Amino acid sequence: MAGIPMGEEGEISNLWRFAWYNWCIFRDRKAPFPEETEVLGCCLGPARGQGNKMAQCVLKGKVIARRPVRPLNTAELTSPIIRKKQAVLDVAIKEKHGVSLTTPKSRR
Repeated sequence: MAGIPMGEEGEISNLWRFAWYNWCIFRDRKAPFPEETEVLGCCLGPARGQGNKMAQCVLKGKVIARRPVRPLNTAELTSPIIRKKQAVLDVAIKEKHGVSLTTPKSRR
């Protein structure tokens, strides 16, 4: 791996861990410790200029920068509860942001 000019290797794990719109889990910061809850979202890629280099842009109704973010594990990928949450979130995202071929209802 090529190093940066200072002779140090750059951290790239935030780049290869997620593909575009991969489902992910992040912690809800609104809940007080230790009641923090894990929240489902869609990872959109590194959040440049937000937090540290490991921060990711996550779509959860709106785009937010979060860390730590983790991919769904095997059990979560096959969980009926998670699949239902994914379907609900997909509908909410499509209603708010539209799809690549249409615009949201509010923008028409």
